[in-house]
Amino acid sequence: MSDNIIRVPIDIDYLKSQLETLRQLYMSDAAMTSVERQEMSHLMGFLDQIIHGTFYVMAEYPTANRTHY
Repeated sequence: MSDNIIRVPIDIDYLKSQLETLRQLYMSDAAMTSVERQEMSHLMGFLDQIIHGTFYVMAEYPTANRTHY
């Protein structure tokens, strides 16, 4: 794991609006498979953690050596 930390601004208001959109879709009777519903649930949890500052994200660039995480 790299010791370099890059900080970028995150538009929390935008993430909140996206989370609300996902919640409305999740709660609706949208035709989703159980796998899609589970993945959406994970995405909502991920966004929720970022919005409330309890989770940090490590970005992976396409050129990164994928054998080291």
